[in-house]
Amino acid sequence: MLVSEVKGYKYIGLPTPNQATIAVDGDGEAYGAPDIAQVSFTIVAEAKTVAEAQKTATESMTNIMAFLKSAGVEEKDIKTTGYNFYPKYEWQQQRTIA
Repeated sequence: MLVSEVKGYKYIGLPTPNQATIAVDGDGEAYGAPDIAQVSFTIVAEAKTVAEAQKTATESMTNIMAFLKSAGVEEKDIKTTGYNFYPKYEWQQQRTIA
């Protein structure tokens, strides 16, 4: 009884109709020139005062910025990610000879 009910459906047991079919097979390759580079660098300047160290670091950064701009890097693509000053401590132990 169940089988006869299933066969009663409209498409069961009928051959599948022929359909227009397009089959495509192929290989492809794509090439592109890279247009993004990420460069990271650090400028270190040591001096007796912060002002002297800052002046030296600023001169270095000015030269680097001029180079980057002459190489075609737009200013909007240049970003400073850190700017720090730290004191330099020296510990000296004096020995007395007895």
